[in-house]
Amino acid sequence: MILSGAEEEDLMAETKIKAVIEKMNFAKAEINRIRTGKGKIPVLKAED
Repeated sequence: MILSGAEEEDLMAETKIKAVIEKMNFAKAEINRIRTGKGKIPVLKAED
């Protein structure tokens, strides 16, 4: 698949945004885990 410059930039931005959302969800899960005092990390569901 060949992408134009603009499409490639959009894809890169989208990937970065998804990574940030994942990190935020992971951080939220960590905070909840610490708060509840449980050692297990819950399964993360990405928020679109």
